[in-house]
Amino acid sequence: MVLSPTLLPTLPDSPGVYLWLDAGGKVLYVGKAKNIRKRIQGHLAHGAGYGKEEMLLRAVRVDAILTSSEGAAFLLENTLIKKHQPPFNIDLKDDKTYPYLVVTTEEEYPRIRYTRHVMEGKNRYFGPFYPARRGRRTLKFVQQAFGLCVCNLDFSRPRTRPCFYYHLGRCLAPCVPGLTNKAEYGRAVKQALLFLEGRDRKLLDDLKRKIARKAADLRFEEAEALKGIYTHLAELLEKKEVQDTGTGDRDVFGLHREGRHWALTVLPYRRGLLLGKREYFFEDAAVGSAKELLTEVLPQYYLANPDIPPLILAPAALDAGERVLQFLKEKRGRTVGMKVPRRGDEKAKLDLAVENARQAFTRRFPQGGMKELREALGLERAAVIEAVDISHLQGKARYGGLIRFESGRFVKKGYRAFLLHTEDPRDDFGAVAEVVKRRLERGMKEGHILPDLLLIDGGKGQVEAAHGAMKEAGADLPLAGLAKEEETLYFAGTRKPLALPKDDPALLLLMKVRDEVHRYVITLHRKKRSREFRPVRKRRSPSSR
Repeated sequence: MVLSPTLLPTLPDSPGVYLWLDAGGKVLYVGKAKNIRKRIQGHLAHGAGYGKEEMLLRAVRVDAILTSSEGAAFLLENTLIKKHQPPFNIDLKDDKTYPYLVVTTEEEYPRIRYTRHVMEGKNRYFGPFYPARRGRRTLKFVQQAFGLCVCNLDFSRPRTRPCFYYHLGRCLAPCVPGLTNKAEYGRAVKQALLFLEGRDRKLLDDLKRKIARKAADLRFEEAEALKGIYTHLAELLEKKEVQDTGTGDRDVFGLHREGRHWALTVLPYRRGLLLGKREYFFEDAAVGSAKELLTEVLPQYYLANPDIPPLILAPAALDAGERVLQFLKEKRGRTVGMKVPRRGDEKAKLDLAVENARQAFTRRFPQGGMKELREALGLERAAVIEAVDISHLQGKARYGGLIRFESGRFVKKGYRAFLLHTEDPRDDFGAVAEVVKRRLERGMKEGHILPDLLLIDGGKGQVEAAHGAMKEAGADLPLAGLAKEEETLYFAGTRKPLALPKDDPALLLLMKVRDEVHRYVITLHRKKRSREFRPVRKRRSPSSR
């Protein structure tokens, strides 16, 4: 691309967001900058170095939106990326949405809720929780210990009777006039926030003083209830201090790259404890270095995850790192530091994050074995593999599953579940034939791209059944079956199976695909079974109440 010589001088030298557009007006890339004009000049001068050469060839103009500050530019950039989905931006997508607890401090009587969506505003968010059940347990404890509301009632319309939670001692019932007041409820909210912030020592001191006041006022039952909460919190704090390694709160970012594919893991440590792991994948990403990817990803990550620690460990520094850290400081309300550790405990944590990223990359992009597979089976192409498996429990909860492996990765949009209609519930051969026939007939009717290889989880019988169904559907595709235990390959019309060496890359690739379809169909089967065998609660008749 060659910009008009009159365009660069017209671009602002102030903070904001810029958009590269093609001839049809489609947004190709959204960026933020402290100085928009200098940033555009940098793109033009170092396009190849930044991995944006293809974008520059397609772009014909640049638009700019001025903002009041760099922090506002971060927020606007995130909004525009979500709106336009530009192809050359690194979009931070996660295969999981972890839960948070939110205290609705914007309300007169704040409530506490379990949520998977973080919204802008003055409400307080805590999390994410790993695993999700930890979030629900924490919600239950806060409700029991401090009496915060969890309902959706309109408090502007007073009620005459409190709900069941009040009678259980799990809600102060601000919905009923006279049961509590704003000051008392505010103190409960304050204590709940202290607990969720991890400021247990201060909370214990407050509870100790409150217990003493209740006892002095001869309100012994209330004092005894508070003492139970105090004892439980003291035990929790003792466990935390025993496990705490003294390394504090930090997020550790690990990266692994092969070609234009990247895997990113984030390991969150709180009070020295590793709470879990988050994984992100970037396919065919137009970035030239770890520094550039982290610069784009970090602001997006902390826009979606408000729990910002005081220290971030990463394998590379950032471009314009001061501006990113200033943005994080504004979001957190306190200073945020960043390090690229070279030795000691912090380097060990970084190495662990990088190894997690490498393992995640291997699971997501299992590239090895494609060439060997073509050679072993005599295939012209092996870019697309589809695999079929069947699962049932004594003929019940019968499902067929199909997964798609394309260009070295599993494509979740290509996964299909089949509720089986074969008459004999134990006829696995008939079930395989049904799945194959339905898949191919619909695929050819709707013009889908058919696989280069159809893999059946099974032996000779399943392969012959699939081959017959394929002929009925009018298709002619390479077909193979991979039997468990022996790990041998079966083909239609042949008696002797093919036994590849156990460490052969082609066999390892097929085993990986076979194991994925088995995992998928077992998951379908378990969900179906849990619904069918869930006990039904008998409703009490009105006369028995």
